[in-house]
Amino acid sequence: MADKGNISEKPVTEIFREMGRSSRSGILRVQADRHIRIVVFEEGRPVFGISNVPGDQLDVLLVRSRKLTPDQAKSVKSQITKEAEFGPKVVELGLSDVATIDAAIYDQICRIVQNTMLMFEGEYTLDFSQRVNHDVTIDAPLDQWLLDTARNVSPETARRVLGDPNTLYVPTGAKVAEMSPLDGFLLSRISSPKTVDEIHTVSGLSEEQSIPTIYALFAAGLIAVDGAESAGNSGPLADAPIQSVEEIRDDLDRVLGSFVGAEYYDVLQITRRAEPAEVKRSYYALAKKFHPDRYQHTNDQEIRDKLEAIFSHVSKAYDTLKDEKLRADYDRRIGAGAATPSPIVPPKPIVQPLPSTPAGAGGTPARPATAQSTSPTAPEPPPVAAGGTAAQGQAPMTPRSRTTGTLGEQANPEKLAEQHYNEAMKRLDSRDLMGAIALLREAVRLAPSRGTYHYQLGAALATNPRWSKEAEKHLLEATRFEPTNAQIFLRLGQIYRDLGLQKRAESQFRHVLAIDPINRAAEAALVEMGVESPKKKGAKDDSSGNVFSKLFRRK
Repeated sequence: MADKGNISEKPVTEIFREMGRSSRSGILRVQADRHIRIVVFEEGRPVFGISNVPGDQLDVLLVRSRKLTPDQAKSVKSQITKEAEFGPKVVELGLSDVATIDAAIYDQICRIVQNTMLMFEGEYTLDFSQRVNHDVTIDAPLDQWLLDTARNVSPETARRVLGDPNTLYVPTGAKVAEMSPLDGFLLSRISSPKTVDEIHTVSGLSEEQSIPTIYALFAAGLIAVDGAESAGNSGPLADAPIQSVEEIRDDLDRVLGSFVGAEYYDVLQITRRAEPAEVKRSYYALAKKFHPDRYQHTNDQEIRDKLEAIFSHVSKAYDTLKDEKLRADYDRRIGAGAATPSPIVPPKPIVQPLPSTPAGAGGTPARPATAQSTSPTAPEPPPVAAGGTAAQGQAPMTPRSRTTGTLGEQANPEKLAEQHYNEAMKRLDSRDLMGAIALLREAVRLAPSRGTYHYQLGAALATNPRWSKEAEKHLLEATRFEPTNAQIFLRLGQIYRDLGLQKRAESQFRHVLAIDPINRAAEAALVEMGVESPKKKGAKDDSSGNVFSKLFRRK
């Protein structure tokens, strides 16, 4: 038995939601042009995925994450006949270890599943009779992914899926840790049973903001039809207890305190004899628990800073212990009594923020007040040292701290933004993606009219499909300030291509060639997509010496 349709009429997120609530097993196949993604469901949960989309392939992901060089990937590809042989071949040739490839394959499957949820064009087939054997099984946080992706549907699609406009919705009490401020705000507006339009009205938001988010809350099980039995939240991130901001801060402080003088084994909560698989399992559990986006609903920057400090230390421990050579070197150091790794200390802002202001008129969510005046004509004075003069020699503000009003930021925010940007580039070189993104977000906040900052932030965010919407936003913003920068449009095209949005991708790649007619990356992308090449073979050069004319002729 199979169900077929168009995902413009029935979004993929709705298919995932229905499968999760019904606990059914089956195979979902979604096709847009020549691109096909397949997701395997077992008892309502996505457990495996395969894809023919170039951006989803293991060789591409390993090159992007700098685990392989392009030449190494090309060499391995030439020695195999099936995509499934790529990982084992990499290990066989000694280019990587089993643990690294296993983790990459796991991440690849997660990416395929998430990219499938982000498809909005094409046809789907849902077959409940077929089964697929698979060596890897992912434990997907389904409700979390539904919340993250369902809000990308159009208001019209969201209304159609939600159905009868007179239906009343109520909170279920379910929890998803990584809520956005918009999610939390809209959820807080549903203090009593309300229709979609009533929730929209009391929110004071535009339909483009409120209606898709209401659907996302419904898809993730955070709200349900009044009187209906709540399905609850079965996602693995649903175990976050209800805590006050102070309690969360205290818990994170205790974790940071436990890192002081701790070995990497203690950080990952494993023994020195732990096998690679155990190292990986422990890392994934801790990464989920202390991801920087966790507790996002609190909108508390201090909590985020502490989470990033913890996540950074956990990631550093994992990067060392998952690598056989690095682990052996580390074991020799700690066995010889060498100094233990320096602990990550939670950053401390120079100026403490003032208490939060109350919610504004019309239901606008409250934003933390800062020590800097919101009036451009009446800035808060800089900190004053003993003797009545401005404090000198202050330590620079921690890049991720949003506490404003520091001496450096008031004096020259552009210069501070440049410092954050330069440090972010160093972080990217050292493969500290989260640290780089944090710094780039701060640079964008301080200098929002710098297209380069938006571009680099968008490019960094584009490495994770869950952040594709934010990446797109910053790249589009970058085009406002640098409309002739072909690299920005190229990156946008790559995002759309990886999401299976062929027409958008083609438009961006052609725009790149309009700006830079000899851009090989855009030309190769169009050829790879099966689009007719803009070049025409056999064309003679004209007497005026205009070489561009040849590049725009069709085959």
